[in-house]
Amino acid sequence: MRTGRAEMSWSKNVFCYVMWFLYTLLTGIALAGVGGVLCGRAGVQTYWGILFAILILAVTGGIDWLFRRFGAVLSLWGKKRPGGTFALECVLAAGLLILGGLFRIWGMEGAAGGEEYYEIAKVVAGGEIPQIVHGAVYFYVQLLHGAFRLLGNRYIVGIWLQIVLQLAGSLGLFLTVRKKCGAVTALVTLGFCMCGPYMIGRALVLSPEILYFVLIVAAAAVTVSGYQDRLLPVAFLFIGILAALCAYLDVAGWLLLPAAVFVIFAGCREENPSGKRAAAVLLCVVGAVLGMMICIFTDAFFSGKSFQGVVKAWLLLYKPDGFGLPASVGGADFWTESFLLFTGMAFGVFSFWYDREKEHISVYTVLIIAVALASCFGIFTEEMPGFYALYLLLALSAGQGIGQCFRGKAAAKVQEEGTPLGAVAEAQDSLQILDMDGEDSGKLQAGGTESERKPVRYLENPLPLPKKHVKRVMDYPLKEEAIGNDFDYPIAEDDDFDI
Repeated sequence: MRTGRAEMSWSKNVFCYVMWFLYTLLTGIALAGVGGVLCGRAGVQTYWGILFAILILAVTGGIDWLFRRFGAVLSLWGKKRPGGTFALECVLAAGLLILGGLFRIWGMEGAAGGEEYYEIAKVVAGGEIPQIVHGAVYFYVQLLHGAFRLLGNRYIVGIWLQIVLQLAGSLGLFLTVRKKCGAVTALVTLGFCMCGPYMIGRALVLSPEILYFVLIVAAAAVTVSGYQDRLLPVAFLFIGILAALCAYLDVAGWLLLPAAVFVIFAGCREENPSGKRAAAVLLCVVGAVLGMMICIFTDAFFSGKSFQGVVKAWLLLYKPDGFGLPASVGGADFWTESFLLFTGMAFGVFSFWYDREKEHISVYTVLIIAVALASCFGIFTEEMPGFYALYLLLALSAGQGIGQCFRGKAAAKVQEEGTPLGAVAEAQDSLQILDMDGEDSGKLQAGGTESERKPVRYLENPLPLPKKHVKRVMDYPLKEEAIGNDFDYPIAEDDDFDI
């Protein structure tokens, strides 16, 4: 399958290897924990969960090797048939969206939860929406109130609103991830969002998380749009303002700032971008501060409170508590679903080494650790405890780990190791690459990747070329000579020089 025209990747350095170690440690511990719970349910001692994790990693490594062996050939095959792969992507994405919608509709009969939002938002005579410190909750209640005013005070109206918002947010997430991380990553992420029991359950409970999910996806789409071949630092001033707006609604919006920093260092291909990168980071921070000031002043103006009062209320809302593990993180199917998530992440442990120059998992590792620590320290609120954001990051990591198996320099490795059924012969065919103007800019040989496509550059001819003929007119004066000039050179009669 195609992996998109642009890929979010970073040059490997010491930081990347540290992040890979933490990613591997996190995945291994999570698999051991999930395995221990599943073994306990099966009546087996929980310490067998460690062996369970090792077995899953071994199986995943074998499947990863097969993906690397055949995935590159499939990727090259897809590049030669872009129309067919694009149609397949559309069919799969549409099928997942339809399936996800059906799962949510089938579960509407048992929908319950979030009745407090219904009581606050329903339309009553003389009723008003109270002032709520949590910005995301306030706007969600306002949206519910508008839906009830339009369609009636029925709980099911709120559930339909939840379903529509979650489907729209998932579609936006799919398009954003596909553009920057590839079709495989986007489809895996969409599959978890549509078919995961956790996501289905959250759609059937009135909660501000769904509305905030849509807002954060829109903000993320704007943030990753800063990934260009030529870095534009001024764009990150507005990205910083946008991150502050999302963070004022809920503290999870601050996750956009490290994501923006990764974007700055991701895809710039200029020769000396260090100065621009520093300027972009500085402008992003300035934009975040400026955006926060705008939000505070606006809130103080409309609520009639003082600037200091608004700041104090916001800080008290997200004040850290003592360290402690969350009491609960999901429903009855959480451990089975977690097994699938962490198994998908296990692919990234091995596919990290497929490309010696680029890597893709550092940003997810940083964000997952940040959300986990914030949850443990109680920074998130009861209305939005952060599990939704953590689930999305885990799904993105699983999709990235699987999708990375179809990238890198695996095609050349396939050619060296050999592949049956004549697939290598087909992969060795040169792929014609057209540039933006439709002109021939080179060929992609087997073993090359999309990031390695370079136009053909011809050497300048060192030999002198013939000068272009220029017509000349003989306009210079001629001297008139006597008529009958004799051009024979006089010689003696006995001169035989011409014999």
